[in-house]
Amino acid sequence: MCGGNDALDARAVTAALTHIVKEKALPSKDMGIRDENIEEDDVSEELEALREPPRKPPNSVAYSGLVYVDGYIAKLITDVGCETCAMLVTTNKTSSPLYHLLRQQEAYDLHYPKPELLSMLDTIVTFFEKAVKYLPRTKILETLQLTVEPYLEDSPLLDCPEGVDKSHARRKEELF
Repeated sequence: MCGGNDALDARAVTAALTHIVKEKALPSKDMGIRDENIEEDDVSEELEALREPPRKPPNSVAYSGLVYVDGYIAKLITDVGCETCAMLVTTNKTSSPLYHLLRQQEAYDLHYPKPELLSMLDTIVTFFEKAVKYLPRTKILETLQLTVEPYLEDSPLLDCPEGVDKSHARRKEELF
């Protein structure tokens, strides 16, 4: 999954995750892997946080991997061409420990995502980790997209004032 010279490559990470989801390489609910402390309704409540103004994640190196993937997402959003969308999701270089990995990979032209965007991705990843137990064995990617989309549509971070009828927000949701 790593690029040449052991450098991380966000495209390889997303390709690997897509492969896992599309090839159904995840455990199904029939395999008996369940956390009895989590109910299905509790899992969907995780996504409610996407409808509220995002919180700032703690300054921890543990989030560096998410910052790297978010830097790639921020780059894709910036490449769409709307300056307002880019300003909503990116920030200037920072000395925060969150961005240490990203600073080491500047050759890949990744952008520095706002901490709020990192919080959004963290919420989606947390939801995925909890929801995977309850998903059907087939069409996992489609099921996840249909579940998360309504929450992303209402996210204030993705709501660009330049977009007509939330067209920019829908374009950005597809990147997640």
